[in-house]
Amino acid sequence: MSWKDTIIDFGKVKTGAVVEGKFKYEGDGKYISSKPSCGCTVGDWNKETKELAVKYTPKTIPLHLKKEGKTTYNSNKYILVTMVEDGMVKNYNLQIKANIYE
Repeated sequence: MSWKDTIIDFGKVKTGAVVEGKFKYEGDGKYISSKPSCGCTVGDWNKETKELAVKYTPKTIPLHLKKEGKTTYNSNKYILVTMVEDGMVKNYNLQIKANIYE
């Protein structure tokens, strides 16, 4: 595996709070792009450190869960990172997990 870790678990996160983490790339490939699975997640590649810094800002609890009386939910987001390694394009799904509450 070319990444030190492929999952960041932020634990409990309040809606609207910004949490940050980093994924460390340990391979010799070239970064091409990253695409988060939603607008609440932003990734920023640092060429010098070979790290993808991520910021996650969870939105409010979805209405369908509120109607069920839920005040928390588990969130799983992904960032698709495209690299070129040994002349081949490779995609990696890096995961962000959190338990969201209001």
